[in-house]
Amino acid sequence: MTRISYISTVRAVASAFVFFAAAFAGVPFFGNSQAAAGVYSGGTATSGAVDAAIPKTSAAFVSWATSVVNYLPTAGVSSAYQKSSNALGKADGSIVSLGDLYSTAAPPTVGAAPPFSDTGTAYSGNPYDTTDGFGFIGIDSPGSITLAFNAAITNGEGADFAVFENGFASGSKLSAELAYVEVSTDGLTFARFAGVSLTGSAVGAYGTIDPTDVYNLAGKNAAGYGTPFDLSTLATADAVLSGAVNLSNINYVRLVDIPGSGYFTDSLGNPIYDSWVTKGSGGFDLDAVGVVNQVPEPISALMTLAGIAALVFARRRQAEKRFA
Repeated sequence: MTRISYISTVRAVASAFVFFAAAFAGVPFFGNSQAAAGVYSGGTATSGAVDAAIPKTSAAFVSWATSVVNYLPTAGVSSAYQKSSNALGKADGSIVSLGDLYSTAAPPTVGAAPPFSDTGTAYSGNPYDTTDGFGFIGIDSPGSITLAFNAAITNGEGADFAVFENGFASGSKLSAELAYVEVSTDGLTFARFAGVSLTGSAVGAYGTIDPTDVYNLAGKNAAGYGTPFDLSTLATADAVLSGAVNLSNINYVRLVDIPGSGYFTDSLGNPIYDSWVTKGSGGFDLDAVGVVNQVPEPISALMTLAGIAALVFARRRQAEKRFA
């Protein structure tokens, strides 16, 4: 077998493995025809794939997140990037950062201050010390933020909402900081989207990934382009099947940072790699969450019904006059 034939065979086997694994996990797989390199959409691609990005100026958005329920950044996030209100309203480039986590295998230098940050104290040398400006994978929880909306998100046709980060495009690659996306009806029980990451190895601090290798993880798109999420893909999630999460009545969206060392995994068990470790405005940087499909507000719904009733009444009166 020639080297070219061998490589082709390996790629075919790998593609088949991903296809069957994705099918088992309920994750769409569209083959290489959907993108130049990987199997999903590019960082600024707005058509041609199941997860095509939605531009921030799109008329598809009917509303945006209106309140912050909970914001839990990791240690060391600069105060300039801890303004959680930056995540509210339309995508405008203002961000709130969730923070990143270090590895105990490569800790900061003892006595070092948190880089590019005005919060937290110097590293004590003890990764379990919660008073300094450093958090660690496997010890501390990743940063997270939970948002609420003026009316519930509902499971409609196609993407139901989109998440905006501030990723930097570099050709077809992206300096990306990824996050899991979870939704909830009651704010207590959350269902997590089944994400996929096919990046094969670590990319280093501020390194780049190929976004066509990533699906259903927030942060895979460049600034100004929202990553779409379709609630129907959660139909078989345990929390949905149990009735704890109602896909027609989603009131909360939670973003959980993924420190991209490979410690955290996707829905298929693959290690997730992204720009890691990032500092100051470290980890996932949330710009906004835009809603595409939303439950009508009660007042709006009542006004609509009242309008329909008035129209029917007026037409009936016209008919009565016509035949009087």
